[in-house]
Amino acid sequence: MPETTDPLSLVELPPPAVPDEQLLAKVRTALGFARGWTPIPELGESLTRVLIWSQLELNDLYERLGGTVTVRPVQRPLSDGVVAAEEVTLSVVVDGVGLVEVFTDWCEDLAKYGSREQLPLMRAAA
Repeated sequence: MPETTDPLSLVELPPPAVPDEQLLAKVRTALGFARGWTPIPELGESLTRVLIWSQLELNDLYERLGGTVTVRPVQRPLSDGVVAAEEVTLSVVVDGVGLVEVFTDWCEDLAKYGSREQLPLMRAAA
């Protein structure tokens, strides 16, 4: 290694964080996800915070797994600004992993398949 007086050049950076494969497999199995699923950090996902496509899928998970449901207002960035949204989160305990949050934004267009009052997921949030 060449000599340097810059102390930062002597610091070795850790490798990028890679989810533990055993924990990832436990999350996949508990949530019923495909074998190839991995979290996408650009979407706000991690091993213990998972984005799901819709409130209908989230409701299916709630009916299968139970858990705690919360709803909160959020601001989502768009290419031309931000938009207000309502995030629905299902928190479940996955054996060997701990608390895992599965979230989506409420989409009014999907309400035709089940209004807020009809979805057990949303009744649990009330």
